[in-house]
Amino acid sequence: MNLNDYKGILVFAEQRDGVVQNVGLELIGKAKELAAKLDVPVTAALIGYNVGKLADTLGEYGADKVIVVDQPKLELYDTEAYAQVFKAIIDAKKPEIVLFGATTLGRDLAPRVSSRMKTGLTADCTKLEISEETKGLEMTRPAFGGNLMATIICPDHRPQMSTVRPGVMQKAPREEGRVGEIEKFPVTLDTSKMKVKIVKVVKETANKVDISEAKILVSGGRGIGSAENFAALESVAKEIGATVSASRAAVDAGYIDHDRQVGQTGKTVRPDIYFACGISGAIQHVAGMEESEYIVAINKDKDAPIFDVADLGIVGDANKIAPLLAEELKKADLAFNETFPPKTDVTDMPDIRDIANIPGMTSGKKHILVIDDDARMLKVIKLHLHEKYDVATAISGKIALKFLETKHTDLILLDYAMPDENGLVVLEKLRANPSTKNIPVIFLTGITDRKKIQEALVMKPQGYLLKPINRKRLLAAIQNTLES
Repeated sequence: MNLNDYKGILVFAEQRDGVVQNVGLELIGKAKELAAKLDVPVTAALIGYNVGKLADTLGEYGADKVIVVDQPKLELYDTEAYAQVFKAIIDAKKPEIVLFGATTLGRDLAPRVSSRMKTGLTADCTKLEISEETKGLEMTRPAFGGNLMATIICPDHRPQMSTVRPGVMQKAPREEGRVGEIEKFPVTLDTSKMKVKIVKVVKETANKVDISEAKILVSGGRGIGSAENFAALESVAKEIGATVSASRAAVDAGYIDHDRQVGQTGKTVRPDIYFACGISGAIQHVAGMEESEYIVAINKDKDAPIFDVADLGIVGDANKIAPLLAEELKKADLAFNETFPPKTDVTDMPDIRDIANIPGMTSGKKHILVIDDDARMLKVIKLHLHEKYDVATAISGKIALKFLETKHTDLILLDYAMPDENGLVVLEKLRANPSTKNIPVIFLTGITDRKKIQEALVMKPQGYLLKPINRKRLLAAIQNTLES
């Protein structure tokens, strides 16, 4: 085998019922990072029937090329058929790296493909890196029940193959209008080897919860104490629109099903808010939730390791505190929604609650003004920042500019797309006013259009951060700006 014949990265873009699964988009995002270090393209393999319309989406999420295999016999997943297709793609394109999602389907398909290619497969990876020395793929996965992290290489065979846990990698921001090359790839299936006949597909009627997609998680551990107390935790979660998850200890005790488990041997999650109730914080659990945007820990043991990663810690019985916390959060959210309904037209909206006076103006903390037309986004950002900074929020550029006529701020976080005056117009007015021209400004937006980004950068903001918000990255950018 000549290893130099193999170039590029191939991602299995898993689709079900004509919907691209998030794990495929996550892998494309990671593949782009790896490809940049190797200076190679990223190709997505799209397999099914009447799936060609999904190819544009894959391009917008970063795929340089999309190989489409579209046949009636591929409408339903068949192990043998999909394995034949994938081997044909690898034989023709010779990628050096092939990535699958560690889903039920991916875990079935990947080992069969690796066997036919006579190469290795590292399953259930949580980390992928390119070796600076060899330029080979370093694939890291938990071993020995999650007590050890093993890094595996495949130096002598190609392609290097791995399955990757859903939720571990992050999707790249979608670039509307980005186009990847689309290739229709013909494959003649050997139907004589397709021994399985699908007679009927029966879909589960129960509403299954995917904790990896949840925005708010209330997670229980051994400290919850019983299945009955977990049922009570479900009621608490429902009050605040959250989903219940659990640590391995709670799953092993039979309190809740395995599909709700967070951690190295469960699922990796990134919710906006993670409530850790009665969870000690073993490293195996932390590995699955440490990138949550905001972590609230409730534990009777003040020395529990979970407090080391928590943004807010409460010492006490989670079974007693969680319902009280939910009640207070519900009150706060009700008041918030009464003031700013989710679909309110903000162009004629009165000043947001904190605009007139910043709480703690004499506290000695730095002051930050956040400008965004999404009231709920303002709420999330304020939650991220309130411990370290005094935060004022404005729901439009006009309100913000009015506020700055009489108030001072040390830093502005500015959205781009707003209905009355977009972020670029607001920044131009700030720079034209002698009293505000020197205020540092960081764009915090979902706009990824290159032309608009370039227009913004001409105004020399101190940063341009993309949504969804990464709390650690946001705090680092703020700190660097305020200290420079």
